[in-house]
Amino acid sequence: MHSLRVRPGVHVLFGVSPEHYGWLFGLNVVGIAVVSFFNRFLVRKYELDFLLKRASFVAMLAGAVLTFLVYFEIGGILAIILPVLIFFSMNGIIAACTTAAALDKVPTMAGAGAALLGSLQYGSGILSTVLLAVFSHGDGQPWTMSWIIGLFALLSMLMAFSTDFIKEERVENPG
Repeated sequence: MHSLRVRPGVHVLFGVSPEHYGWLFGLNVVGIAVVSFFNRFLVRKYELDFLLKRASFVAMLAGAVLTFLVYFEIGGILAIILPVLIFFSMNGIIAACTTAAALDKVPTMAGAGAALLGSLQYGSGILSTVLLAVFSHGDGQPWTMSWIIGLFALLSMLMAFSTDFIKEERVENPG
């Protein structure tokens, strides 16, 4: 890809030195905050299930675009920054709606439900880290992380939309 060695042991990817990666991380935090802010208004107008499905779909599209652009080396650093920003920004809707919907289903066990959700979030982070360690080549290139993001976004969207299938099964087989 576009790696440049600037001093012993330090590679600069896409012309961004390691000292400046924090700004890119901070941009994603701002994206999550902005979407979370607007989610306050969206939840008053739309059902949680509707918001969760739409946000999961947008995250999946961003993950697919990221994977495609990185694989074909199209667009340079902007082809990474923009899809990643969109992908992570959707967490401002997904995390809030998932938590609210899940805890609404078990109001008498809200503490246990919140603990389970937290462990699932940490577990997915651990799993993605293991996948990154196993499949990366240690060169700092974005390919491995891009397909992991794309895969997790696809699985999340499938989970969000699977609630329709589960509801249909319950109606057909009420036993």
